[in-house]
Amino acid sequence: MKLPTREELEKRYRDYSDNQILDILKHGQDYQLLSVDVAREMAEQRGLSCNEELPSSLGEKRFFPVFNNGKAEAKMYQSLMRILYLFTVIPVVLTILSYVRDAKNEFLIWAVLSAGWILSVVFITKYKSKIWAISLFVLYIFSVVFGVMSFGRLHSYTKISLLIYVIAFLILLYVLSYIFVILCRRTKN
Repeated sequence: MKLPTREELEKRYRDYSDNQILDILKHGQDYQLLSVDVAREMAEQRGLSCNEELPSSLGEKRFFPVFNNGKAEAKMYQSLMRILYLFTVIPVVLTILSYVRDAKNEFLIWAVLSAGWILSVVFITKYKSKIWAISLFVLYIFSVVFGVMSFGRLHSYTKISLLIYVIAFLILLYVLSYIFVILCRRTKN
């Protein structure tokens, strides 16, 4: 069976009602990817409001989902920023722990990294700039490297604490990357 071309789908969907177009978008997993893309374009041309939570990458597996409208993407961005704010606790806790252990040099380094993290997150929130996201990523790399070095000096760590550290590292890497991707998309549009 020969699949229809983009032009054939566009011609066919012009005769569809608004509800039929929206139905294709709502049940996109039942259609070919090209059909969903053409229906999405048709909905945008008609000014239809489809489900804002529906990712535009429906039917595709994407590492960083793309959403139909800016409202859904803004919600995702806000959620990612909340996660980022929660992760600022990590360098602050490490600063406090190094102070309690009376490790002065380590304390100073963690204090500077913590202040940089907090300022970068605040500035990302305020200015929505890729520059601040990049600066936070650089601080993140320094924090990970210094954290691994500090972790290696402590003899009381367990395999489970190392596993937790690695999981936190990967989650934060994803969140930072996704925030950067969203900021890049915003400046591109």
